[in-house]
Amino acid sequence: MKMLMLESGWSVDRPSDALLLEVAKLEEMGVITSDLYTYVLCSNPEDRDYPPPNHLCSGRVRLVDSLDEGADDYRCPECNHPVYPEYDEKQTFQELCYRVDQEGALSFLQEEIEAIGSMRALTDGVYRCDHADGEVIVCVVEVCEHPKYLSRDYVASTPTVVVALHDRNAELRLLEEPWLIKTSLSQLIRGDQDLASLMRDALHAQPPVLTHTSVPIYNKVITPLYHHPPEQVDSDVQFQVAFNGEQILINGIEATGAKATAQLKIFGILWRQFLKDVMGNKPADEHQIITADKLTDAFQSENADEVVDAVTVRRYLNRLRKMMMELIRKQLGLPIMQDSIIENLKNRRGQQGYRINPHMVLIRAPQSR
Repeated sequence: MKMLMLESGWSVDRPSDALLLEVAKLEEMGVITSDLYTYVLCSNPEDRDYPPPNHLCSGRVRLVDSLDEGADDYRCPECNHPVYPEYDEKQTFQELCYRVDQEGALSFLQEEIEAIGSMRALTDGVYRCDHADGEVIVCVVEVCEHPKYLSRDYVASTPTVVVALHDRNAELRLLEEPWLIKTSLSQLIRGDQDLASLMRDALHAQPPVLTHTSVPIYNKVITPLYHHPPEQVDSDVQFQVAFNGEQILINGIEATGAKATAQLKIFGILWRQFLKDVMGNKPADEHQIITADKLTDAFQSENADEVVDAVTVRRYLNRLRKMMMELIRKQLGLPIMQDSIIENLKNRRGQQGYRINPHMVLIRAPQSR
């Protein structure tokens, strides 16, 4: 069956009835928990209170029974403007928020394993199954904390099926190896992959002969880089970034050209949001992602004499990301990728956007010139 992406802290805006039915089935299985919220928009051209003081505000105000509209309890979380959903008959929308229930997901997986053969738990998130063709290890990467079962050497020498509970972890954080047998919880639930067949594949996989230092098959931060012959890559590498409005310094190297004025202005918008999130003690995964449309609006409000659109903003940012990557690779030889400084990723509503990478960027105060 078609299924939504399994993630924790994920949300779907204005979910369809079919999606809500699917969520109910997954909750009945015990693999997710969810909340359905009703909200109004601070700035909505369809509402009779439009425009608010900031007509570009993207704030959403959730409706909660315990709040009193008459006491100005409803305020926009973005601009603090009071809103009156009932009095102004504001248009309402729904937002579905859901998360993977780790305990329920593991119970589902254990039942799948036991249906194939006798099972023994070796440590948290690691199980040994007696398959008809031999013993196979099933390792749930988000749960397993034992480095032995996450090492490339162990997986290459021991028939192993690697399972990711979260879809993005399977896509972004697992080592890319043709012989690595991997799947995700959603693929097993949908029936896209069969656990018994995956175990059989693991028993007959032919990994290469290992003649080098092992690397982890799963990384908590970012996918480790691996090539043949192997490069020595520190998966925990971080970059010191300083920005003074006129230049970007990465580990002391100027990362922009003299004519990158527009790129610097757009970077400045992302940088200020990054500093705001850091000062607000937001966890890295909750740092705000700004869509190209919102970046365009912010750029236009600060530079009224310059006309740009979202396509141009994306082009500027992609050019800047590539410029920084190529320069730092050439000057410092560090394993920098295009997403290392400026991430391009989807927000919880599924919209593509940008932010300063909170996992890899360290703030450095601008130095006097």
